[in-house]
Amino acid sequence: MLKYPDAGSISDYAKDAALYCQTTGSIGGRTGGVFAPQETATRAEVAAIIQRFIETVLK
Repeated sequence: MLKYPDAGSISDYAKDAALYCQTTGSIGGRTGGVFAPQETATRAEVAAIIQRFIETVLK
């Protein structure tokens, strides 16, 4: 179950991916823990996501 405060605005097709991100910690959310599915990610956010994903895969 998605625990992001704005989980209701995540499109149905993306909910499984968002759950993966939540479960693995790939995306922790922005201020207040929001997922911000309709926003654009910053370069720094994308770099952090990629780093966390790589670390998860290499475990």
